[in-house]
Amino acid sequence: SGSPVVGPDGRVVALNAGGSWRSSSSYYLPLDRVVRAIDLIEQGLPVTRGTIGTVFLYTPFGELGRLGLTETVEQEVRTARPAETGMLVVNQVIPGCAADGLLEPGDILLQVNGRLVTRFVPLEEVLDDSVGQTVTFSVQRGGETLEVPVTVSDLHAVTPDQYLEVGGSSLNEVSFQQARNHHIAPHGVYLARSGYAFSNAGIPTGSLLVSADDRPLRSLEDAWEVFSHVAQGQRITIRYAPINRPSWERVAVVDMDRRWFDLTLCTRDDETGLWPCLQPPEVAESIDLEPSTTTFVSGGPGPLTALAPSIVTVTFSIPYRIEGVWGGRFTGFGLVVDAEQGLVLVDRDTVPIFLGDVELTVGTVKIPGEVLFVHPVHNFAFVHYDPSLLGDTPVESARFSSQSFEDGEPIWLVGIDPDTQPFARETVIARQSSLYLPFPVRRPHFRDVNLDVVEVRDPEESLGGVLCNEDGEVLALWASFHVAESDELDFYDAGALFGGIPSELIEMVLDPLSEGRSPEYRVIGAEFGTVGLADARQLGLSEQRAADFEAALSSRRRMLTVERLWSGFPAEEGLRLGDVLLSVNGELVVDQTQLERSAQADSVELEVLRSGQEVSVSVPTQVLDGRGILRVVSWAGFLLHEPHLEAATQRGIPQSGVYVSWVSYGTPASQSAVRPTMRIDEIDGVPVPDLDTFVEVIATHRDKQAIRLRVLNLDGRASVETLKLDMNYWPSFDLYFQDGEWERHPIGE
Repeated sequence: SGSPVVGPDGRVVALNAGGSWRSSSSYYLPLDRVVRAIDLIEQGLPVTRGTIGTVFLYTPFGELGRLGLTETVEQEVRTARPAETGMLVVNQVIPGCAADGLLEPGDILLQVNGRLVTRFVPLEEVLDDSVGQTVTFSVQRGGETLEVPVTVSDLHAVTPDQYLEVGGSSLNEVSFQQARNHHIAPHGVYLARSGYAFSNAGIPTGSLLVSADDRPLRSLEDAWEVFSHVAQGQRITIRYAPINRPSWERVAVVDMDRRWFDLTLCTRDDETGLWPCLQPPEVAESIDLEPSTTTFVSGGPGPLTALAPSIVTVTFSIPYRIEGVWGGRFTGFGLVVDAEQGLVLVDRDTVPIFLGDVELTVGTVKIPGEVLFVHPVHNFAFVHYDPSLLGDTPVESARFSSQSFEDGEPIWLVGIDPDTQPFARETVIARQSSLYLPFPVRRPHFRDVNLDVVEVRDPEESLGGVLCNEDGEVLALWASFHVAESDELDFYDAGALFGGIPSELIEMVLDPLSEGRSPEYRVIGAEFGTVGLADARQLGLSEQRAADFEAALSSRRRMLTVERLWSGFPAEEGLRLGDVLLSVNGELVVDQTQLERSAQADSVELEVLRSGQEVSVSVPTQVLDGRGILRVVSWAGFLLHEPHLEAATQRGIPQSGVYVSWVSYGTPASQSAVRPTMRIDEIDGVPVPDLDTFVEVIATHRDKQAIRLRVLNLDGRASVETLKLDMNYWPSFDLYFQDGEWERHPIGE
């Protein structure tokens, strides 16, 4: 599309404007009006475009007769234009435009200003040269000839020349083309991209924004005036409607975002061809929320009454896709574990990463929160809220129990259903088993490992919950485990499965958090699978060892084996793939929880079965942070950060360098061959081993500069790709977590 159509003499006669694959045909745009526009531009004159807000169709004479064209008029036209086979007919009159109420669909165009017009080009000539003037249209309507004066409008006036960016969303005024497509008046505010703030509120792309806090949004200036005075975190009520159903108005509440994204009004500059942007004057960075008091559901089966004051719904929104995260908005179960300090337990299918916005629904009140700790290995996290925002709400801390699990024992599942309503159901423990999730093959992201989970029979469909006894004491978090694409699956995203995470693992992190300390969680640096005791015998397990394990493993006769070593961890030196674990610190290794408990020291003493021999190894443990990626650089449409933990644990990539986490569509990055999961190794031959060096290099670049990138894929294969910068529309910025807040700063200014 857009390519020239060249005649036999070498002259361009048209532009390729489209085509149909089914019929192998193309559609060409004549150059009549193109040549006029070029001539005016060369003379430095404005290219005027006129419209009366109608759509004409070229219609053959046979159909015209049925529409009411008289034989006399037809004969006159055929005589004046012998080669003509039809005439122009009004097909659509756009509401609110110049011809609205004057012309009607089915009107047959005879003359314009007394001149016979049967083709589009002569009609356009008159309209383009008559902007602001009255033109007389002679039409036949049902056999009657009418003279209709219409004032020609400026087509540029109904073509958007501004756009507003707010909360990562893009707004512009309704264009003439959208008005024509949906038969609406060409005015009002159109949501061209729902982005972050509006999509979080459930307002889809393609909506008409009718009002904001009951203030009509008739133009983009109205929207600018409203949003420029809204503070970070302030809620604003938006009335909107689908553009194809303007009467279907709906109401949503948008949380204003000025932290992750700028608020800008950009206007086209016809002299430069650019769209310079204006930012509003400073407003308050945030607003002070008033405390609210609510109540919880009362009654219900079993332990629901005891746990109801501890149950909340957590919604997590992610403005920037990093660490291979599989979505942008999540909702799930939350359990208040420390009401005094405002600590809430969630799974990582609700809060998968540290970067994002937290909202908690407590009873009937919504309050903001923040991510406090994301477990680096297991499927749970902690978020924090300000308890003072809940007034006199009787929130209670959930109680944990160290009660052991026995297959077949009764247990209660308490959680929230897909409608976020609390429920309780009695069930029984089906079994305890080692969790094995499919290995992500497309992109490294969080995948729980080294975990024994509790399964129950016929679990209720839910968004998560807890397994508890009849007194409401929590034995396990009923967590949703994200199941990603894998070699074993034929689809990209398999959804989720559920399992119980024993409370012992949770309390290992909760205890220091409740004391105001940062948890010092340690790992050996390996992923462990299981091997049957019978197979271990064939690998050289001694009779005495076999007897010891048979006595210790009364029901689950499986041993732990080293399945994967994590890149950059000390275990790479002491352990080998295939090692079968015999003991840790002198005790038989019977399950994952025991091994994890033992790993919370500076080192562990392991005995392993290797090549038929028992080998003793000392393995230093390593502390993992509960926050993950704390710095992100946006450059040319790339989101970049150092390789995250899963890149090391799943693909053996060192946790240093510049990792491509996301590529935004329509950017210079998207036009290159560099894709997410690649690492940028060099820029124009200059090594960039870390983000600091990378930022120093890109700060020296010029707009429109061509860049040569050496990149590595997940397998370490190198390639060289090119990129042309566009710093006007895609400036670089640095996003990092500092002093308890995320801060965003431009690069190179």
